Amino acid sequence: MHLFGLDPDSVVSRVNSSGSPRRIPSLAESMAVGSLGFAAVSVAAFGVWAWGGRWFHAHMGELGLYAACAVVLIGGGCGVFSRLVIDTDPLRRFCGLFALAFFLYAGVWTGSFFSLRNKSGEWLASLLGPAILGMTLVNAFGAQGVRRKVGAMLFGAHSLGYFVGSLLYGAFAKPAGMLLWGAAYGLGFGAGIGYTLYTCQAEVRLRLKEKTPPNRD
Repeated sequence: MHLFGLDPDSVVSRVNSSGSPRRIPSLAESMAVGSLGFAAVSVAAFGVWAWGGRWFHAHMGELGLYAACAVVLIGGGCGVFSRLVIDTDPLRRFCGLFALAFFLYAGVWTGSFFSLRNKSGEWLASLLGPAILGMTLVNAFGAQGVRRKVGAMLFGAHSLGYFVGSLLYGAFAKPAGMLLWGAAYGLGFGAGIGYTLYTCQAEVRLRLKEKTPPNRD
């Protein structure tokens, strides 16, 4: 998927042509920024549910509420995760990809959940939703070899965040429970996406490191 120009050949060519060094995030930074940053975004998105849920249900229905939350998650996620992309203009190139990946995730999630509307539907959504998001990112970064471990990480991190958040939601009164669910969801899923971005850029890091001149100090 060369549509977004994030495959290793395209990225390395742009970075080397720019003549300026690119900051290369570590695994720890990628997971920390992804986790904490997306947690903040998710709290804002779940805040739409906490304080605007009644209005959306009355005027736009349940799907309207889901769509509004998704817009916040996509917009904020673009800002958070683009910081982890190695490129000369990561925000512009990555946002279209993330919007597509999250749109597919949200579509699979809602379709899986609404088809069953029970715990089985949530688990099915937690399996298929992150899988389609991970596959989209893997293909765009030209990193098909890491598909399995990315899929496993996204499923585990997403499920942990989502279901721990669900427990918190049941344990606390509204709106605190809603916001805690958002925080837990964002911490888990954000860490998984941060790991995914780091793993998908392994070849880029290697090729840029090979081009780095030795330190003469």
